[in-house]
Parts: sequence; C-alpha cells; structure tokens
Amino acid sequence: FCKKNNIEKINFLKIDTEGYEYEILKGSKKLIENNKIDFIQFEFNEMNVISRVFLRDFFLLLNPNFKLYRLLPNSLKELKTYDTEYEIFKFQNIVAINRNLN
Repeated sequence: FCKKNNIEKINFLKIDTEGYEYEILKGSKKLIENNKIDFIQFEFNEMNVISRVFLRDFFLLLNPNFKLYRLLPNSLKELKTYDTEYEIFKFQNIVAINRNLN
C-alpha cells in the first residue's frame, strides 16, 4: 500500500486487523528496518491464539528498531526484554516506539 501510494514515512500506524496485525507488520518490514515509522499501535488478544502468533514474534520483528509498551489506562508499561509472562491473550494494546525518537 505504501509503495503503491508513494508513502515514504508514517508517523503513527494503528493496526486493528483481528489477529492479522503481525502479517501487516511483516509487509511493512522495509519501513520498519529503515526507521520510516515512528509509532505503531496494535492489538494483542485471543485472536492471536487463532492466528498462532505470539508476542515474542512481534518482539523479534520489531527489534532492534522499536521499544514495546503495554498501553494502560493512564500510562505505558515498558516490556523491556521478552518474557513469557507477556503472553496474555486478553484484550490489550501494544505501542511500539521507534528507538530513534527522542
């Protein structure tokens, strides 16, 4: 989509594709690798059980370019290094922030 529409930079990418967020990000791999996305927000929930995608997969795809955070009602909780305790298949939003941003 970005290539077809000559989109070179994305400030905020919100993905809500009912379990296919990882596939969208895989298609955005060049933008991710070239630091062309500042923020990404995606859902991680029971739909990831159906698509068989773990939070670990997002960590591997977005590292080293992004820091991951769980979006809480009034703050962000940084998910520093991957831990299996992050595999919570209940409704949650994850925010990935490009490490090159100050």
